[in-house]
Amino acid sequence: MFEKITTKKLVFMALMVALNIVLVRFVGINVDQSLRIDFGYLSNVMAGIVLGPVLGGVTAAVSDILGVILSGQIGTYFPLFTLNSIFYGVTYGLFLHKKEKSWLNISICIVTTLLVGGIILYPVWMYLFFQIILKKQAVYIAILASSTVKNIIFLPIQIVTVKFISTSLLPHIKAFTDEK
Repeated sequence: MFEKITTKKLVFMALMVALNIVLVRFVGINVDQSLRIDFGYLSNVMAGIVLGPVLGGVTAAVSDILGVILSGQIGTYFPLFTLNSIFYGVTYGLFLHKKEKSWLNISICIVTTLLVGGIILYPVWMYLFFQIILKKQAVYIAILASSTVKNIIFLPIQIVTVKFISTSLLPHIKAFTDEK
């Protein structure tokens, strides 16, 4: 039932956590209070592809929690955002771990993550975050609109970058798997 975590997998998880923190917290751009543009999904994709859904989800969760701590924003930690991160890591693992990395599979995976995580769940979490944690009034429709626009723009970008990762980088990181 539980997957064996080898030293190779643990090292890969740590590398993906570090990469995610850099891509989200240091390279990411906050457009406004409810919208950030970053490339943290790349580390979650690689974790999901290489490690599978369970360890991909764990890696994404650790990335989110450590990222908040290291950015000094621990007072604004909101667990529902971590659930989104877990969803992404698990979804990438379910769709792409030990499966064909065709344009169709990658497209279905990315559409699923952006639709469910980015357009359905994220606006709800942001609305609750503003109301509960920040004690500020929030307009759900505005959050939903900006999130939808961002995800529509990022759809082709993510599909192309995930295809690139799966064909160009994945063969070089197979050493982190236990596959023969």
